[in-house]
Amino acid sequence: MSKAVGENGILISPHHDVLVEDYCAKIEQKIEKEVKKAKKRFGDAFDENEFLKTNQRVLAYQDKIETILKRMARSLENEDLADVKALIEELEIADPVSGSRNWTDVKQFNLMFGTKLGASAESAMDLYLRPETAQGIFVNFLNVQKTGRMKIPFGIAQTGKAFRNEIVARQFIFRMREFEQMEMQFFIKPGTQGEWYKHWKEKRLNWHLSLGMGEENYLLFVYHGFGGNNNLTMNYTGFNEIANQNNFIVVYPQGSNFIGVPHWNVGGWTLGSTTDDIAFTEYLINTISDQYSINNDRVYATGMSNGGFMSFLLACQMSDTFAAVASVTGSMTTETYEQCTPLREVPVLQIHGTIDPIVPYAGVQAWNTPIDEVLTYWATNNECNLTPQIISLEDIDPDNNIRVDEITYDGGTNASVVKHYKVYGGGHDWFNNAEISASELVWEFFSNYDLNGLIN
Repeated sequence: MSKAVGENGILISPHHDVLVEDYCAKIEQKIEKEVKKAKKRFGDAFDENEFLKTNQRVLAYQDKIETILKRMARSLENEDLADVKALIEELEIADPVSGSRNWTDVKQFNLMFGTKLGASAESAMDLYLRPETAQGIFVNFLNVQKTGRMKIPFGIAQTGKAFRNEIVARQFIFRMREFEQMEMQFFIKPGTQGEWYKHWKEKRLNWHLSLGMGEENYLLFVYHGFGGNNNLTMNYTGFNEIANQNNFIVVYPQGSNFIGVPHWNVGGWTLGSTTDDIAFTEYLINTISDQYSINNDRVYATGMSNGGFMSFLLACQMSDTFAAVASVTGSMTTETYEQCTPLREVPVLQIHGTIDPIVPYAGVQAWNTPIDEVLTYWATNNECNLTPQIISLEDIDPDNNIRVDEITYDGGTNASVVKHYKVYGGGHDWFNNAEISASELVWEFFSNYDLNGLIN
């Protein structure tokens, strides 16, 4: 095992081999997208095997993967860690947490503790066991087996304390963290590992299904505002309750610090940030997909303020991943607006107050595109009718000085729309009042779309 550490020193990155494998997995996803596009283009006449053998772009992707993995295998076999680092740098792989590409040298690294097996020091052989919980499982294996009168196959689970040093250099944090850690080992007869792997894989899948998670889950990302945090966002949006009712997974990412506060790197006032939040989002999707069965056609993004700006950035740069996006009190920075290159139509929901003092409805030339221009951009991209339908919602509570217009640009490609709730008298807020509930409107909007357009 080895490690490579990004320049901010906040977290140890994924192991070098996982970094490279994740990079190759992203190339494989590009191949899958090429196949999906071709299937959609050619319909029933499509021959996938022939396409994979003859399409030049797919062949180039496959050749790139093969070249990378061969070099990686050769470097590991020769224990040439310098070449491993060189490969990571040549591929311009960023730390999935910080976005940094400033890697340290790759080093041999392990978290095992050493012990001896044998009656005497001369005849004893070296053993390496996992720390903390391993002691009670491996060291005491024979004692557990005899006192419990166990016969193979059987398992041992152990819960105990674990301790790790945490060093955050930029924030001058040096401390020891205490964790409650559980480990389970299942002991089997040699040669039966394939059989037992299949057994436990099915057991675990059935357990997840018994919790009501479904065979394929929808995925919703909710991004906090500038200076906010994911825990606060989870509490005020209330998406957990909506997710439980509608059987989807909701994710609340935490932004990295910029000028001392959490942010999403969207240009505008965040110019100067080196964080790659697109790569971070891709990493989260891949990691979650490894643990849960995700419906890749139904991944969505929303957020408040800076989180809304981030949702629009994802629509621009990851339109082949996100089925639809929604922004509450956010907009598009000048950089996002001018550099936006969506590959397809993207259904968009915008909720914004007319007297928002932080992200003004009329825009700020330096970084905040006017809301009307944002709506026109996406209506044009989606090939919607540019004359919207406007419905004034019922003013249920006249005393709150708020009224709402529902503005819809419809008729877009694959029945896509651009919908806007214009909150007259509304400020910089995640709206939840008598007239409008932002969270309910966001999920109601998302539930109509997947990557192929309007569902049913």
